[in-house]
Amino acid sequence: MFIVYKATLFITKKETIVEYVSTTEIAKKWNISRRRVTTLCREGRIKGAIFTANTWIVPEDVKKPEDPRKAKKKLTTN
Repeated sequence: MFIVYKATLFITKKETIVEYVSTTEIAKKWNISRRRVTTLCREGRIKGAIFTANTWIVPEDVKKPEDPRKAKKKLTTN
């Protein structure tokens, strides 16, 4: 069983509030596995992801990173 939670981080410099969600919620949103989200976080491909309490939390409004394999296909099809 996975714990699903939301965290709020206050950034004082910009006076903005960032909502963080678990990798499980992002995986459902992006329709990929939780393990893949964790790998993307570990590789630094998800901007703003934080490793805390032995788990990754991800900003709720972050966009799914592009797959570099698909980017190469787009370039070669022109």
